Amino acid sequence: MAVSYENSKVVFQGIKDAGITSVSALPETWLGLLLQRAEKDPDITLIQVAKEEEAIGIAAGAYFAGTPHLLLMQNLTRSPSVLAPLWSLPYELQMYVVLPFLFWLARRWPPLLVGWLGYAVAVLAGLVQPLIPGASRLSLAQYGPCFLAGVLAFALSKRVEPRIPSSAWVPFLVGLFAVYVVVAGQLVTVHAPWLAWTFCLVLGLLLPYFRQVVSRPAKVVAHHVAKYSYGIYLSHMVALWIGFGTPGPASLVAGWFWFIGALTVLSVAGYHLVERPLMEAGGRFSRRLCGEPLRGIATRAA
Repeated sequence: MAVSYENSKVVFQGIKDAGITSVSALPETWLGLLLQRAEKDPDITLIQVAKEEEAIGIAAGAYFAGTPHLLLMQNLTRSPSVLAPLWSLPYELQMYVVLPFLFWLARRWPPLLVGWLGYAVAVLAGLVQPLIPGASRLSLAQYGPCFLAGVLAFALSKRVEPRIPSSAWVPFLVGLFAVYVVVAGQLVTVHAPWLAWTFCLVLGLLLPYFRQVVSRPAKVVAHHVAKYSYGIYLSHMVALWIGFGTPGPASLVAGWFWFIGALTVLSVAGYHLVERPLMEAGGRFSRRLCGEPLRGIATRAA
């Protein structure tokens, strides 16, 4: 069952129907929506703990006291979830069906019109989706505005003159992230969609104002990181397991050696064996479908 406002409502109603009057839990990301409902419900006593062991002790005490109690635990085995860092992958793959069409429109229609109209539609879809019964499968709408901010950045890059030094880019990202963490920490809602939309919009609007990097070594490093970035994203958990998994490495240095080596081999192999051939196939298909004007896009993407 996917984590969503609608599903949390169904689960919480089931908890109440079962006669549960108290809940103990360690605040976790995936439990956030359930804990919010429990905290606001006057018929439920929510006990938030610092460790899972504490919740187990509270649940045991409630059982012997005859109090209907529920212990909520995100990860029953208490081991890290391998798939957790890849939770956004399905949303990215779905957006990749839409984004090429939007960039194609931005090259033929007024780019800012396409960017702002697309962003407005994405925000509207994100606001409406949680209100539609049975629409939890359409949760992609919650992340659409984050992706559409990139289309806006592309549109603005054709109209503005970069004035901010490229050396300010990394400090800007760090500062923006720090502000996001501070603001998010003041909210009751876990990962509030509107907050992510706002910060992605700020990022998209300011990105075109940064100048390109002029340092050749920095360009070479950035080129290779960007080239193999998707392979790094998909394989880093496997590489971490190879470097630091069970049994642990003989030393920290050996673990880092195996991790970096595995990450390099897996990401480079994934790019040359899978990603690049598929991009070239997609470029050939787009040229047949839309004509030669798209060749420039396909060439730059490759």
